Amino acid sequence: MPTRRNLRRALLPLGVVAALCVGGGGLAAGDDVPSAPAPSPPPPADQGTFMLDHEGIDPATQRQGATSPTGDTVYRSTNGETTCLIDENGSGHCPATAGIVEGRGFGGQMCVADLPDHLTRVTGLVPTSSVMVVLATGAGTTYRQVPVRGTVAFEIPRNEAAENGHVDVTWTLDTGGTKTIQVPMPPFIRGMTCG
Repeated sequence: MPTRRNLRRALLPLGVVAALCVGGGGLAAGDDVPSAPAPSPPPPADQGTFMLDHEGIDPATQRQGATSPTGDTVYRSTNGETTCLIDENGSGHCPATAGIVEGRGFGGQMCVADLPDHLTRVTGLVPTSSVMVVLATGAGTTYRQVPVRGTVAFEIPRNEAAENGHVDVTWTLDTGGTKTIQVPMPPFIRGMTCG
């Protein structure tokens, strides 16, 4: 059963509401790339099931994905037509699976208990054949992540996220091809206060 807290914390599709979150982290250019996390059990059965139920997705399809720098883990679930990205607290978003290759699988989060107030968390779904994802801010900072089961979870300073009204996200496929999208980050998030 969704709680008010979980609904408030829900990741909102950035393409629709233009990212509301702030976060910091990820790998900077030149950092060593960490290995993928060890498999772990899916989140508790009650977390995120309202979204999965709404989309007609069996909760048993949840697989652990990326973990953000502050430790928030995301899970990927799909029924083939729709793919959901849900964090361990039940927040998430569910784009059409076909839209992932077009960059419609990203969402944002801010002002949540497990995220420092000055950060925005940007989570996303990329094709599972992606081998690297780079997020570049308007301030010129880049963050790199190796996707886990086609998921990423960045945390970046809110002021950097809002610099140009968007961040650029580029993923590289195992075939060598790349795709770059712009994820909206409205300038007003820079001055928002949490609490």
